[in-house]
Amino acid sequence: MDINILVDIAEQAGQLTLKYFGQNPEVYTKSDQSPLTPADLEAEGYIIEHLKASWAHIPIVSEEANDHEALQSQLVDKAAFFLVDPLDGTKEFLNNRPEFTVNIALIDGGVPVVGVVHAPALETTYYAERGQAALKKTARGTERIFCSRHDGEGALSVLASRSHRDEKTEQFLNRINLQETVAIGSSLKFCLLAEGKADLYPRFGPTMEWDVAAGDCVYRNAGHEEVNPSPFVYGKSGFRNGPFLIGAISPSTRVLFDSLADGK
Repeated sequence: MDINILVDIAEQAGQLTLKYFGQNPEVYTKSDQSPLTPADLEAEGYIIEHLKASWAHIPIVSEEANDHEALQSQLVDKAAFFLVDPLDGTKEFLNNRPEFTVNIALIDGGVPVVGVVHAPALETTYYAERGQAALKKTARGTERIFCSRHDGEGALSVLASRSHRDEKTEQFLNRINLQETVAIGSSLKFCLLAEGKADLYPRFGPTMEWDVAAGDCVYRNAGHEEVNPSPFVYGKSGFRNGPFLIGAISPSTRVLFDSLADGK
């Protein structure tokens, strides 16, 4: 698969979202009470059309698709499929913060083997292929990125969701050796881990597979997977993730996280 085609599709879809950014677009409310805008729908339509044009044989699971159960039935033995989030961080988008992204990942055997995270308002793209380098592309050029080599002991730089910061996250932050908290939205949290700008990302609330797959692929290929492996498997029933902890994890941090996740 030519990853450059996926990068181009994500970047072109990102340009479509920018038409609505800062323009107070119409907002719809989905059944799960999350917001939906014309930017989500237009970007998704573009991505699906162009993925099908290049890889018609690969199923596509996208956030705004109407029937995820029907899509799931197409995924036999976790064969290859695309996971798409056309606008991750819609709340950031609606609050005129530039932290929203376009996410495209190819899953094979339950693992993200190609991932692209494009932040159109930041003019930045992160991308990776399994077994290859994780890369960051900006107007200054393209560079290889690497995870922090933190061993999980000592003071940590910890990522926290800007829009989904809950009581368990606060308890966790209050009980670890915290150097700083970095609040940011969307899959950019995975990308900051991948480029060594943070050490740890705890998440107690639910996420969907399309929220994390592309960023997870970038993280897995940024040089620290052998020490701190990713916890995600893709193609699960309902495409829903439980709590997760990713990054530089000490034994005591793992025990604390697990106890909070279990409600103790």
